[in-house]
Amino acid sequence: FGAFVSSQWQDIIRVGQPDEKWAQINIQVYGGQVNIQKLDEDKEKSVPQGDATFEDAVYEVFKGNVSVGTIITDSSGKGTLSLDYGTYTLKEETPPRGYKLSDKEYTFTISSSNYNVNVLVMDEVIKGRLKLVKTKGGSGEEFTVEEGAKFEVIDKDSNVVYELETNEKGMAIEKLAFGKYTIHQTKSAEGYLPVEDFEIEIYEDKIYEVDLQNLKLSKLEFTKTDYSTGKVVPNALIEVYKDNDSLVGNCKTDSKGKCVFPNLEIGNYYILEKDAPKYYKLNKEKMPFEVKENGKIIKCTMENHRKEGSLKIIKKDKKTNKLLKGAEFDIYLTDINKLLFKGTTNEKGEIIINNIIAGKYCIIETKAPEGYKLDKNKHCISIEEDNQSVEVIIKDNKNIIVVPKTSAFNIIGIVATILILSGSGYFIYEKFY
Repeated sequence: FGAFVSSQWQDIIRVGQPDEKWAQINIQVYGGQVNIQKLDEDKEKSVPQGDATFEDAVYEVFKGNVSVGTIITDSSGKGTLSLDYGTYTLKEETPPRGYKLSDKEYTFTISSSNYNVNVLVMDEVIKGRLKLVKTKGGSGEEFTVEEGAKFEVIDKDSNVVYELETNEKGMAIEKLAFGKYTIHQTKSAEGYLPVEDFEIEIYEDKIYEVDLQNLKLSKLEFTKTDYSTGKVVPNALIEVYKDNDSLVGNCKTDSKGKCVFPNLEIGNYYILEKDAPKYYKLNKEKMPFEVKENGKIIKCTMENHRKEGSLKIIKKDKKTNKLLKGAEFDIYLTDINKLLFKGTTNEKGEIIINNIIAGKYCIIETKAPEGYKLDKNKHCISIEEDNQSVEVIIKDNKNIIVVPKTSAFNIIGIVATILILSGSGYFIYEKFY
């Protein structure tokens, strides 16, 4: 048994003690209800997109131009209002969170044959345009656009809702519904670090542009130099270790004395010389360095001391082996083409140089002893080991005055000619043997 109650009618049943009399009552039901169900306009489903919701949408119901009621949707997008028979218009006054206000009007009629009316109402979700602009570079390299970088767009429930890939301009563009998302890079160019995960919040219809840089891992530029000369040192074998003594890599210094160690992660390291080049002492000291951030160049320079020996130059007469005083010499270190020493032989015919750095030398006589011919030859030697002693003996020829053999007649003629030209004297020339 049911009864209809209206503000325009008296109650037709009163509660009380029933009696045993029976009566037949004819009940006329006048009026019904409208049921609304909210749908997402894009999906045409009763499931909101992103972080948007269907709850708390406010609809006003009009009969003619007069408002006769309000419907507020629940979390499932549903709402109900009881109405008398008649034709009505439904219009949204307040959209739910994350949706645009709809200007659509829905007309419906409640009658005795259609007293339970269902109306589907649709809203357009707020969408923003996510624009990723991707470049790569760092560690001394210019930044350029990166094609083929891949990303995942992850919603609040950890679902991957989109997968993006940058084009030849380094861009990836996608529309995202209202809400918060996490952007996670899944692929970057080889040798480059992916960007860290970051959040983007879409709250209005606009372009959300994000500039992203894939940095190269930092690199070490190592230079080996000569302690004595300041010149670069090639062919030194260098190793780089993490601070836990695990080997990162090794390299021989090139013609510019350099080694490059790329792809170094943030952390502490040290450099160790494993093998010294010819003429040099091994540097056994650890050289620590730290990588504090990505995309940087760390520069380190290590000096090498040359080994030391001694050089003795002895000057003698080529025929008699007599020790000769007063010969002057220049001594060049040829691997850097630099004059290192000048010296003059003492009374024992010697020049002694102690603690001379290792290397290849050429000795050139610049002044011969008195009465001797200058030796124009280069005398080249090499000092390669610590405490190595090298002795060089250089011999000179005497200058000899020779009087040519002539007939008595010719001598008289020559002397006469000289006397005529200069008054008196004699004619000489040098001969080498």
